Amino acid sequence: MPLTEKRVVIITVSALLLLSFACVWTQLQSKIHKSTSAKAKTASATLKISESSSVATLSGAVPDQATKTALINSAEKVFGLSNVVDKLEVKAKLAEPIWVDQAKAAFPLLKSNVSNGTFMFKDKTVEVRGEITGEDAKTKVLRAIDGVAGFDLTVNDQLQIRTGYGARGKKAGPLQIKLNDLLAGKSIEFDTGSSRLRSESHKLLDAIAHVLKADADANIEIGGHTDSNGIETKNLRMSQRRAETVKKYLVGKGITSNRIQAVGYGSSLPIADDSSFDGQRQNRRIEFQVQE
Repeated sequence: MPLTEKRVVIITVSALLLLSFACVWTQLQSKIHKSTSAKAKTASATLKISESSSVATLSGAVPDQATKTALINSAEKVFGLSNVVDKLEVKAKLAEPIWVDQAKAAFPLLKSNVSNGTFMFKDKTVEVRGEITGEDAKTKVLRAIDGVAGFDLTVNDQLQIRTGYGARGKKAGPLQIKLNDLLAGKSIEFDTGSSRLRSESHKLLDAIAHVLKADADANIEIGGHTDSNGIETKNLRMSQRRAETVKKYLVGKGITSNRIQAVGYGSSLPIADDSSFDGQRQNRRIEFQVQE
């Protein structure tokens, strides 16, 4: 092969090798760029909505001005232009939030249903804090947030029922307040899958009987509640039997039977997220409601 042809071959091969190397280098740099971009966007957007005296404060960080504007505008429609405090930052490298629609739904709930409330959104979770007037109102708030179309969020329920209200949101009298205080942070326990009272609940029921004796004219509803596991007809029967067991115990302690109505509600009035173990534990409960 003539020298000139050899040179052409060498140049051609070298060019092909360089082109191949350039392609590999470009692909490698693209992968590195994508990896770096993905890592740069691993930080989560956050939103904290706080309400006090009908003023809403928004804080946290979102990835763009459009998201911030949408949230601020939604708050102002509910609370008014002069009652929204904007402390929300824009940070471009944050991941896109999935909870914007749920956050918008939180504003009317904070204004109308929750006192001194806070909704904290991050990742796939929303934490709900504040005071509320009763179990029914609490259930309404949690279902409203959980029912917004779009991504499902885990709702961390930290709502507290105001001491001056009963389980149904009615203004409480002195007897209801005493019952609320006795039951605060406590529960009446039964054997698993049974209406048999556990002995550790006797002391609490004895204290309740003592309070009821001091107000002999008051009528009481004992409400039995379950979680949603199992067949609802069975849940209704179980909740009814448990309410009747508590009534029987109190009657045995000297409370007149016709003062007490035992009602089983099954799983129809949850007070917490029933998809979690802790939520199910909270939903399995006995409530005392002073009747008008």
